[in-house]
Amino acid sequence: MACSLPCFAYVSRDAGTTWSCLPGIFQVDAGLVDPLVPAIVYVAIDEVGLLKSSDRGHHFVHADFGLDALDVRSLAISPTAHRVVYAGTENGVWKSFDGGKHWMQTGTGLPPGLATDLVVDPHDPAVVYAGLGEQGVFQSTDGGATWTSINLGLPVAAFSGPLRLDPGPPRTLYAGTAGSGFWALTLP
Repeated sequence: MACSLPCFAYVSRDAGTTWSCLPGIFQVDAGLVDPLVPAIVYVAIDEVGLLKSSDRGHHFVHADFGLDALDVRSLAISPTAHRVVYAGTENGVWKSFDGGKHWMQTGTGLPPGLATDLVVDPHDPAVVYAGLGEQGVFQSTDGGATWTSINLGLPVAAFSGPLRLDPGPPRTLYAGTAGSGFWALTLP
């Protein structure tokens, strides 16, 4: 399918052999394909909100009802329960238990700020990591109910993402910074 330039989001339905434009998708801030149901695709679009497709990107519907802001900057999904989705916004981390139909803000211990990156541990979906700009990196071991800082030497003011987890062994969390390089934290 052809579309007029500029195109901001493309999709390949044949493992990257060919690509086509997703019309109407502008300024993509985050995207996510469900690892358990690959037909489900989430796309966060600046000033539009969070959209969800159940047919590999052919059609999208809003999946941001209950989110406090349309500015979703990061997404993560549980590797074992595909209906559990996390969204990082300018007002912290939000969680949906029903594939984006309803959202609630996650629990205590997370300071206010833009959640620029999120990671769910593939071996323990109750463990979630969040990167919050100038506040650094936080960990929840109870699915977002409570959060603790795990900055341990990370130059907090420099965190900019990405945040990635190598399930190991050894399990290692990587955090990108602005001007201070890429940091690694070996996890228990």
